[in-house]
Amino acid sequence: MSSIVAINHLPKYTKSSVIFATFNKHAIKEIYTNKDGGTVAWVAFETPEAAWKFTEEYDGYQFGPCGQKMLTNMSTEAEIPDHATNLLSKFLHERENQIMSHTVKITGLPQNKTLRNLNELLEPFIGDHFSWEQINAGLSDYHEPINILEYKSPDSGIGLVRVAEPHMAKDVVWRTAGIYWKNETLGAMCVPDEEMDELLVNKSEGEAKDVKLFLTGIPPNTSSTEVLNILKDYPIRDIHMPSGGKQFCFVFVAQADANKILSHFDGGFRYRGRNIRISLSDKNKNKANVLPASKPRVLAAPKKTMTDHKVNNLPYGVAESNIRTVFEGFTVYKVVFKEGHAFVGIATDELDLALNELPGKQVGDRKINVRVSERKR
Repeated sequence: MSSIVAINHLPKYTKSSVIFATFNKHAIKEIYTNKDGGTVAWVAFETPEAAWKFTEEYDGYQFGPCGQKMLTNMSTEAEIPDHATNLLSKFLHERENQIMSHTVKITGLPQNKTLRNLNELLEPFIGDHFSWEQINAGLSDYHEPINILEYKSPDSGIGLVRVAEPHMAKDVVWRTAGIYWKNETLGAMCVPDEEMDELLVNKSEGEAKDVKLFLTGIPPNTSSTEVLNILKDYPIRDIHMPSGGKQFCFVFVAQADANKILSHFDGGFRYRGRNIRISLSDKNKNKANVLPASKPRVLAAPKKTMTDHKVNNLPYGVAESNIRTVFEGFTVYKVVFKEGHAFVGIATDELDLALNELPGKQVGDRKINVRVSERKR
């Protein structure tokens, strides 16, 4: 008895990874699709019984963003064509074996407005992977993101993303590789950081590099038009307004204009009854060509001391957002992933509460164990 199921009427360009992401709870052994994806796939199950059950349960299942009904029927290995070379096993192997890098290349994005679509695709990732530093600037406390993504598009349909830590790059790959997005199956893989470096430096001679400024404290749902009006005296090259009513945004300007803006708005300013501050957004960039804003007139309040907690028994592929959800309500300074566990730095005065409340919390299908880390900080 055969253990092969043929699936028809899939969305165009559907690859094996998309089918696996939808039906991965079933005993799937292998999936075959055409090289560039297609409307037909062949799924090999562990047993004939699993194949037959899948055929009966999912015939007429609404698959994909358009919800078209797929057709299932029993098939044989001999009926799998030679050109069905897009294999699930190959996809899983490549996803598991990523190089150590801060840069991810994503393919399969829409040809038009590629960079805008890249921003949209990664919006949830930004929210999960911001690390925040509390600043007391004299006017009011605010939180500034430290780990900020950089986006570049070397060609239409292709995007490069740079993140602060290699484990974040792997998370981008796990979240985006093989998903079906805007009528195309996306590809994602870690690539050498030099690919991003070349885009950052290879501008035409005489063209100034953009400087990214960070505006914080703006009213929720402020529009880019309002930001342009605030900075109407300066030539703005681009504005990135995060979705979800965030109270910050990013402004891109030439280096010379960045100097003027930072100098003019040193110390912050009032807008619609709120205290707004402008600063350089990325602390890790070479800032030799940009004059930093002067130090706040009021000394910053000292941070609380931090203690590392080791979180064990995490499920495979867990994301930083899952960890932060468990630690919701605590002052979390950092989350660092290792093999099978994570180190979470929280305020020392919250130590006893964390050790009492967090052990046994559910992450995925596992109950975690939390203890004070023995490693030196």
